Amino acid sequence: ISGTPAGNDYVFTSNATETLPAKIKEITLMIKGSAGKSLSINLYKTDGTFYKFNVGDLKKDSTVNDSETNNYNGIIDTGDKYVKVTLSCSTLTDINRNSSGNFLAIKVGKGAAYNLDIDDIKVVEGN
Repeated sequence: ISGTPAGNDYVFTSNATETLPAKIKEITLMIKGSAGKSLSINLYKTDGTFYKFNVGDLKKDSTVNDSETNNYNGIIDTGDKYVKVTLSCSTLTDINRNSSGNFLAIKVGKGAAYNLDIDDIKVVEGN
């Protein structure tokens, strides 16, 4: 992700697959770089609405819970090293697994410079 968006823009969206686990414990992403605002990640529900995960300040490995609204508060500065962001999903029961709909989306905040690499997105099965 490179640039200064004029709006709160989607920069990545992934469709669901039927091969996703029935129960998801967590989703992990590796993030490296810097940004003047943070990221908000949407995890889609079966009804098309979504859970909102706001990364906030990011300098080291971090676990994030879902929130009521999207926001881009905080800055990212990983010191040019990859850090792990874990989305806690163990209590979420209606995550979309139908391939005709969205599964995960990453959004950036408007008016701030972004210089980020996002890699190694993993879905971890739960009990």
